Amino acid sequence: MKIVNGYMLSNINGTSYVLPVGQNIALLKKGVQLNETGSILWNALKSGIGEKHLLPSLIEYYGANESDVPMLQEDIYSFLKQLDDFHLIERESDPPTCHLCLNINNLIIGYHGQKHLLHPSLLDFECNTNPIDQNWIIVPQAPDPYPLGEIVIRTEEIEILRNSEAYIITLLSTSPRVQIKLSPDGVNARFYCSPPYGTAHIEALFHAFRHAFLLYAQKKGIFALHSSSILYQNKVWLFSAPSGTGKSTQADLWQKLYQVRILNGDLNLIHFQDSIPMVSGLPWCGTSHIYSNDAFPLGGIVLLKKNENNFVLELTKTEQVLSVTQRLITPAWTEEMLSSNLEFSLDLVTRIPVFQLQCSKDSVAAHILKQYIHQFL
Repeated sequence: MKIVNGYMLSNINGTSYVLPVGQNIALLKKGVQLNETGSILWNALKSGIGEKHLLPSLIEYYGANESDVPMLQEDIYSFLKQLDDFHLIERESDPPTCHLCLNINNLIIGYHGQKHLLHPSLLDFECNTNPIDQNWIIVPQAPDPYPLGEIVIRTEEIEILRNSEAYIITLLSTSPRVQIKLSPDGVNARFYCSPPYGTAHIEALFHAFRHAFLLYAQKKGIFALHSSSILYQNKVWLFSAPSGTGKSTQADLWQKLYQVRILNGDLNLIHFQDSIPMVSGLPWCGTSHIYSNDAFPLGGIVLLKKNENNFVLELTKTEQVLSVTQRLITPAWTEEMLSSNLEFSLDLVTRIPVFQLQCSKDSVAAHILKQYIHQFL
């Protein structure tokens, strides 16, 4: 339980009032008058004291004895009801019972919600219960239309705010709308979406889950590259480029010509295991519907650029770092996050080849690339 943002306690001529601040004034939110006990309890909650510690706080303040406890309990009940009525507190209780677990690149997600709201792709990553790394909690409530916080990102598709309690991510382009309240450490993610639930909710939540997962993965040294992936000579080769450049085309050429396995059609996770870059798949795969939860060593990254001619262009280390960083889907919401992405990219390009393939849709592109990468096998 905690006090919501945007209110302050003031004393006016000996009387305590909780008054709206900033945006809450613009929204015509009301103030509340508090008595002495209410002021004590308000300050206790603001200091981070939980509900179960409110009674001991009052007993200590008043020097109360056992016979006073029922009256103090009634005071606490009345106070919390008053705050509830004016929407001044959030009951951020411990996560409800975990219904199932998902294993994505050895990060264990505890899912707290109705199973039928999980996209079928996610269910392929279901695992036995393990120590949970991140919680996904479905909250059957409408998103807050006016969340308070500092603007981090705002586009037509998404709004990301940050306050002392959480990142608040609102997906503006999905219908129904989904809002995520994500703890700064990424451990707890609450997804607010209005029931009754249908197929559209499954798709909207599936999209929202990715935002929460990628932030937590970054904190664990796992990064996501916008790319399609093929398995060749027991190593993964990633085709990375802006959408529409031909990632899927090149992967399909390799599958047709060399019978390679396509692991993921749109997004791949990269992390270091004993200093070796490893790639694993994700349930999020764009429109390709191709994904895998297997992991293999990374052979290299092929940056694609359309050209009628087919040839390999070697890049400087700086160009490699910048190109890889630009293709990461991992959050770069803050300077700290961008620095993390840059450090990862710099470490990565010192361990694997990263180069550009100027290419057409012709099979010649695949032949030239195959010949080039054999020097690294």
